[in-house]
Amino acid sequence: MRSFLITCLLCIASIVNGEELDFDWEFLNSNASIQEKYDHIITMDYHFSQAALNSKNLLDYASYYFRSLDHGKNTQKISLLKSILAKFSEADPVAKTVLGTIYHAESSKIYTEFIKENPNAINDDRLTYLEKYHTLIYSDSAEKGNKLYQEACESHEVRACMWHYFSVLEYLKFCGHINDGNIFNCGPLILKVAGAENKVLSEAIFNYENDDDLSLKPNYAYMIFGIYRHGISPLSENYPEIQKQFGFTRDAKKAELWKKRAEKYIKQHNLEDI
Repeated sequence: MRSFLITCLLCIASIVNGEELDFDWEFLNSNASIQEKYDHIITMDYHFSQAALNSKNLLDYASYYFRSLDHGKNTQKISLLKSILAKFSEADPVAKTVLGTIYHAESSKIYTEFIKENPNAINDDRLTYLEKYHTLIYSDSAEKGNKLYQEACESHEVRACMWHYFSVLEYLKFCGHINDGNIFNCGPLILKVAGAENKVLSEAIFNYENDDDLSLKPNYAYMIFGIYRHGISPLSENYPEIQKQFGFTRDAKKAELWKKRAEKYIKQHNLEDI
């Protein structure tokens, strides 16, 4: 299973409908009002999310930020986005989610440069690779990003719950690396991964029941179906013995129920399948 952050870091610039998605940096540096600039950021974030849904790969969402910010090297763009989003992040969980992703993009600089110069480091220089990997996921920026994801998740921003899950999964993957691939030496982290996944499940159900945007109901229903059926990542499928031991939620009957709900809603409202 490819690492969430590494997938983003190695992702080639995404192209959607023949057009490359990116922020309008000229506008963001203009004399437009802070509200107008914020609205532009949130509009582009929506397009990034929709493009990820259309590609059927949610990790594409973060890849837009990693690419746009040159994998953390463009400090001017990072500072600009931070300064705008910081004025709205206390009141808007979407702003917190975007800000969290920017902090993660910022944390990727050292690791990205190392991998570009040493593409086979995981085999040729394992100790240095693990040192850079540790910096990637445990840097101050990454920790700030994770904290913002958690806070936004508590405000029912389900995407933030998802990104927090992937962040915790990175901790577990690192623990597995330093234990020769034996994740069973990482029991406390497996519990955290299970807890983060269960939080995504509960927030997806909450959003299905409460989100005013009815067109998103099939998305939430399919997400719930997937978690009940096999989980967010292949972790518990690859290690089935950990499912009950560590509290992952699996229920084939509920999975089928949520799949039928999604399909029924799409048919009733003439929505395009996702």
